[in-house]
Amino acid sequence: MVSFGEAYTAKVYFKGVNGTYKKRPVLIVDDSEEGLITFAEITGTKPSVPPKYYDRFKVEIVDWQSVGLNEQSWVKCHKGNLHRVSKDRMIHRIGRVGNEVMEEVLTKIINQ
Repeated sequence: MVSFGEAYTAKVYFKGVNGTYKKRPVLIVDDSEEGLITFAEITGTKPSVPPKYYDRFKVEIVDWQSVGLNEQSWVKCHKGNLHRVSKDRMIHRIGRVGNEVMEEVLTKIINQ
């Protein structure tokens, strides 16, 4: 069962809800509505120095190895990287992030 705070591999479509997609790691940030979830994309691209606009919305997953990710990763918390979709877009469970990461992710999302 897909739930809040879990990282998954998911279908992220290039345009809308069908067609060409890429399998990407994502973080479940809301699972409160039956059949739907909201996820934020996860990236292996670290923030630039000095940070560009979107880099301000990245949250580091410090414990990426224990989560099950293959590389150092960041959650892309900008509202453009949040997707409200059907749970059937989830492909494979990767693991769960810690409470500190989830708190920071939610704070970034809420304070936009």
